[in-house]
Amino acid sequence: MNNEILSRSLRVVCDFVYPRLCAVCKRRLSLNERAICPTCFHNMPVFLNHPVYSTERIEGEAYIETFDSLFCFKDGNATQRAIHQLKYNRYKDVGKLFGKLAAKKFRWSNCEVDWILPVPISRKRRAFRGYNQAMIIAEGISQYTGIKASDSILAVVSQKVCKGGLSLSQN
Repeated sequence: MNNEILSRSLRVVCDFVYPRLCAVCKRRLSLNERAICPTCFHNMPVFLNHPVYSTERIEGEAYIETFDSLFCFKDGNATQRAIHQLKYNRYKDVGKLFGKLAAKKFRWSNCEVDWILPVPISRKRRAFRGYNQAMIIAEGISQYTGIKASDSILAVVSQKVCKGGLSLSQN
């Protein structure tokens, strides 16, 4: 009981000194909110896995049987702003939240999986960003499912070009 009171008091003080803000609208979060405020979260466009919509979104010649996503990503929408906070502004709580939501939506807790292996990044990129955002999402999945996550099993052999600005065919 004393540890619980001490922990909550410490969170209150830390939140007062370093307030946590919504990754989308920058509104101050309450103590029980994580990464994205309820208003922004409910305004994020949910991806509906409808066959017609899915096939319209795939370009190129690769055969893809199925795919799914948590949210729709469009220029300027709440999903983009949240992901950009994770990617460019070190807002790790977004990645952990998205990982937990993905694990829950796709029912990964019932899978017979030994490890979650996030896409690796180069040492140079890790030094620049400070972390691998895919590992942060994997940690969120791991927290929900209990499946171990590691970013030290796979490695980047070489990456000569930044792929962020490439089209699908160039990538």
